[in-house]
Amino acid sequence: MIWLQLVVGFLYTFFVEGWLFCSLILTFASVLQADLQARLDMCDQFSKAMAEKSAEQLKRFEERMELQHRQEKHQLLEQLVKGSKEALGQQEKLKEEHRHRAKLLTLKLREAEQQRQQEIERVRQEEGRERMRRLCSLQQEALQLIQKIQVDYKQQEALRVDLSAYGHRGNQICGILSTVVRSSSERGYPTQDDVSLGEHSLQEMKMLVNTIEKELAAAEERKKAEDEAAKEKQKEAQQIQQQQAKLQTPAPTQDQKQTKREGLQKKASKGTLQRFLELQKVLELCQKVCEELATCKDPQTKKIRADLQRAVTTPVSQISSVSGSQVRDTFDKINNFLMGKPIVSAGRTIVVSQHPLGLDFVCLKLAEKLVVSEV
Repeated sequence: MIWLQLVVGFLYTFFVEGWLFCSLILTFASVLQADLQARLDMCDQFSKAMAEKSAEQLKRFEERMELQHRQEKHQLLEQLVKGSKEALGQQEKLKEEHRHRAKLLTLKLREAEQQRQQEIERVRQEEGRERMRRLCSLQQEALQLIQKIQVDYKQQEALRVDLSAYGHRGNQICGILSTVVRSSSERGYPTQDDVSLGEHSLQEMKMLVNTIEKELAAAEERKKAEDEAAKEKQKEAQQIQQQQAKLQTPAPTQDQKQTKREGLQKKASKGTLQRFLELQKVLELCQKVCEELATCKDPQTKKIRADLQRAVTTPVSQISSVSGSQVRDTFDKINNFLMGKPIVSAGRTIVVSQHPLGLDFVCLKLAEKLVVSEV
């Protein structure tokens, strides 16, 4: 029981003292709160005062800065205006100097251009005169060459060559050169193309001259060879004629004196065989002589060969085995032709002397035709 009373007393004391302590603490807290509130109010007032003072100082600073900026700007504008005026003056001065220099330079350039144009014109005229002299010399040389191209017609006929095409082309080239020179004179001076055309024409003219000289040389060589061959053929023909003359007057043989046997003979007599062999040799020699004319590929020679063959074979073909009324006329015609007289065949006049081997060839073809026709 005592313990219970002690505990209750202790608890009562504890709660009473605790309540007093709490009241004391609350009182002290309220006092501190009031003091703190006063201090906070004082701080607010101080901060407001400081803020107002700072704002005023900031305004004064901004005003000073604005004034300073305005002054600097004004000074800068004055400097810019002054500098621009000086620059404009300097620029005007430079422009004036530039105009003066440009005027002097323009005058110098104009004088230089005039001198250059005069020099170009002088060079052009000099080159034009040089080209004109060159063109005239080319024309003169071409006129000298055309005289070499125009070969005498008698010489052409003697050499059996036709050079009329070269002469015609040479005349065309001379005409072209004359036209170029005339047009160049009317135009003032010839161009380089005109000179090139003249040089090309002269080169072609020289080629024509070289070709003509080669053809004339070849024709002369050919004519010389033909003359030599004709001389050889003539000698052989004379030998053939001599042999024929000997054969035409043979000595009487023993076989000829004997009485002819009747009927077909199985074996020829010695005289007949000898006569046949001699005639065979004469035929071979005549064929050899006429081989050049018979196998020649030259168009003119082939034409002569055809005319000779037609002139001698046509009359033989006209001989009829039924009627012999025209034999005399045919014989006279062939005889006159072999004697070198002209005859008319197929509307053309033909002479056996048209070719050095004409007589031998005609005799050979006449013999062949007589044998084939069994006249």
